[in-house]
Amino acid sequence: MLGFTNQKVFFRVDMGMTLSRNTTALDVVMFERNEHENEEEMDLALKVAQQNNIDLSQYNWRDIVWATKTREAAFRYATAEEPEEADEEIEEVHIGNALILAEDGDDGFLILDVKTKN
Repeated sequence: MLGFTNQKVFFRVDMGMTLSRNTTALDVVMFERNEHENEEEMDLALKVAQQNNIDLSQYNWRDIVWATKTREAAFRYATAEEPEEADEEIEEVHIGNALILAEDGDDGFLILDVKTKN
């Protein structure tokens, strides 16, 4: 389900992506849309952000993450074949105010950590 959730802990496998410090959450969404051909999902993500009065260009790329809701679901994104090694790849992600923008159909969710703006 898209929109805000009360869940605070999610799980992900770090893919090692590092972006420039000026990259925004909007840049991430547009990259997903254009380079990974996730047009429908990312158009929906933009709509969810807009419906919640969120300007993704005001958020850093570190504020948006692909994650799962359970540790078990994160295993499918691990690269290690051995269960023990795959478990070591999974990290907890704590998000204080999670807005689920999109889902990948495979238990992965694009989540924005909505910060209070002063």
